[in-house]
Amino acid sequence: MGNAIVQSATIQLKDQGGGVFGSVAVSSGLVITDIGSNQFRITGSGFGTKPIGETSKVMWDADLGVDGFHATLSRDQAWDSAALGEVSSVQVSAGATQSVRLDHGATSGAILAEQSMKTTGTAPDKILMYRHRYDDFSMGLDWVVRTRIDALVSSLPTVGQTVTGTTSGATAIVQSVTDDGGGDYTIYYDSVGGTVNTEGGAKFSTLEQQTWSGGSATNREGSGMLIGFNNKIARFWDDRGGANQHNTYFSESSNGPDSPALQGRKQNVVEQVSGNPTLNDNGPVLQKDAANIWVNDLFFVQNSDVDVANGKTVWWKQGQKSFESDNRITRDSTNSGKLHEVVQHQVSNGAQPNSYSYYSEVVIDDSWYFVLAWNTARTEFQLLPVASWSDTEIVVQDFGRTVWNELDIHIDSLTPTFNGAHP
Repeated sequence: MGNAIVQSATIQLKDQGGGVFGSVAVSSGLVITDIGSNQFRITGSGFGTKPIGETSKVMWDADLGVDGFHATLSRDQAWDSAALGEVSSVQVSAGATQSVRLDHGATSGAILAEQSMKTTGTAPDKILMYRHRYDDFSMGLDWVVRTRIDALVSSLPTVGQTVTGTTSGATAIVQSVTDDGGGDYTIYYDSVGGTVNTEGGAKFSTLEQQTWSGGSATNREGSGMLIGFNNKIARFWDDRGGANQHNTYFSESSNGPDSPALQGRKQNVVEQVSGNPTLNDNGPVLQKDAANIWVNDLFFVQNSDVDVANGKTVWWKQGQKSFESDNRITRDSTNSGKLHEVVQHQVSNGAQPNSYSYYSEVVIDDSWYFVLAWNTARTEFQLLPVASWSDTEIVVQDFGRTVWNELDIHIDSLTPTFNGAHP
């Protein structure tokens, strides 16, 4: 154990394009002490009072299982509904013993259950969410390519066979087939081979006959075929089911082979109750996926006041600010402006089978009072959950997911107020 007294300096934070998006003067006299059990005490002054509660609303750790809410660091102690993920040891983060995973090819549901943000009957105006995740797939290869069929004649196709559309002339290679019951089936196709994987190549048509060696069926896929990767990695709801509901979601997505750049998108959406977007902000730089590495995400959402576009949606990823919405949401008086619900990672319309996401840690808070730990190069961060917070002392817990040398204290701001060095 030890402590560090911080000397005067200035820390700069870089955005995705290399520009400076914030800086902080290091505070002389700030002391960080290792107090054991992976906890650190930060002493100083001017930390203020953390709103609503000193600990986070959600502090979830996969080491504790699918329902792994931390006993003392989390005000909530259960998901609002049954989580879909399963405990796994296939991909495990540094400092952890296991993870929780979900196959997005098996469901379009979220890896962890929805979480209500209501606290003593009132939802917050702003939310932050930190997440440590690993996506064991590539949106350049694992987009879902699918047709649903019925009126089967003879036998189903087998893996590796070529399926041909008798009207469209499209071809594709079978990756797998599922029995949906009642004489309905789904054929999933490889993401390489056939005209469907060629930019501008022929695609299957609705209601045409699809044939293969040994059988045929009618294509009942409403769009002719489904192709894409609608990867919503986080979703924040206002009044779900209400008029002018605020449904903000961040995406890493692919539109398949007809999108040769294979970049994703970031979206900030306000949806009517019908689900039709009234605002769709993709941002200046499309966000590529982060395949096969452990990723640190930090999301910030703040609703606007009535008839004033002063809200904010921000996404930090891997030590960079990946996105900040300049097209802010204006809401009317029919919308409460409160953020009622958080939905975890989901892939709408599905993905190729065995497209797994792995989660190690999730923190959800209903304030922007938080502590970030950084490596020396400030290219990687982790959020340190708060055990206690007062004006002169903060105690944080280190779960060891990322090696760190410096930390920032944020007091209701995305720009850090204090900075300290690892003892």
